[in-house]
Parts: sequence; C-alpha cells; structure tokens
Amino acid sequence: DIAEENIDNGFSGNPVEQAQDLGEQLAQRTVQNGQLAEERDEYKARAEAAEAQLIVLKAKLYDYMTA
Repeated sequence: DIAEENIDNGFSGNPVEQAQDLGEQLAQRTVQNGQLAEERDEYKARAEAAEAQLIVLKAKLYDYMTA
C-alpha cells in the first residue's frame, strides 16, 4: 500500500533525477523571479513618471484658476 501511495504521490524514482529536476525548477524560478523584478521596476518607474506629470498638471491647473 505504501509503495502505491508513493507512486501516486510522485515519490518513486531515482533520487538523483529528482534532485536534478528540482535544480532545473529552481533555475527556472530564479529566471522568472528576475523577470518579474524587472517588470515591477518598469511599472514602478512608469507610475513615478505619471505621478510627476500629474503634479505638473495640477500646478498648471492651479495657475489657470488663480490667474
């Protein structure tokens, strides 16, 4: 019964292959993490630029309203 459960749970097989698979998965996740960090930084920069533009536009609106 335990052997069948192990097979169903994916715990059977060569431990070396499992370690290699886990190493490959880790490498893939590391690359994905780097890509996500780059995307986050790009979005953050875009948000900061938009916020700066909003401040300029608010200042212009204030100038028009008080002129």
